[in-house]
Amino acid sequence: MHVTNKIKAIFWFTLALQLSGCATPLSPIEVSEQFWRAVQNKDAVTIQKLAVSSSFTAAKPVEGLPPIENFTLGRTIIDGKQATVETTIILRSDKPHTIPLETKLIQEKGQWKVVYGDTIPPLTDGGPLSEALGNIKELLNKSAEELQRALPAIQRELKGIEEGLREQLPELRKHMEGVAKEVEKILKQLEKGSEPEAE
Repeated sequence: MHVTNKIKAIFWFTLALQLSGCATPLSPIEVSEQFWRAVQNKDAVTIQKLAVSSSFTAAKPVEGLPPIENFTLGRTIIDGKQATVETTIILRSDKPHTIPLETKLIQEKGQWKVVYGDTIPPLTDGGPLSEALGNIKELLNKSAEELQRALPAIQRELKGIEEGLREQLPELRKHMEGVAKEVEKILKQLEKGSEPEAE
């Protein structure tokens, strides 16, 4: 009887521990951490588990998502049943892009869930930030290529200007010497008190 009571006590204690562990919901930052890890690993099942089901814009939540190299989570703001977590996403590419965004969450049945439809758009191909980054990258690449192509022509033109100035320098010097002689002549005439001769 005594052993049976001990077994029952251990059983109820273990059950109480398990129930108390299940009763503690994850914080917004913990949910965000798991969500972005799932996005990074293209784990659609976990994404669907951590997100508000009504917020999906596609049947497959990993479709159209760019590859994520890493992410960092920052300040969390909780406002009643809504929360935002400052998030920085680093996209995997030749030149990694850093995209700042907010992971938006709401409480659903006492659990924090990511609002997928409000959180993901900056990463998708149609997102305005992603599109702007792509346009800037294309513009910079294009400008660099055009500048590279134009550089030899610019160098030739500068060399031509330099050579032209060198050729004109003796002529210019001769002209300045002539002007100086004329000024000297006029000054001498003015010193003598006579009007300068008009040429």
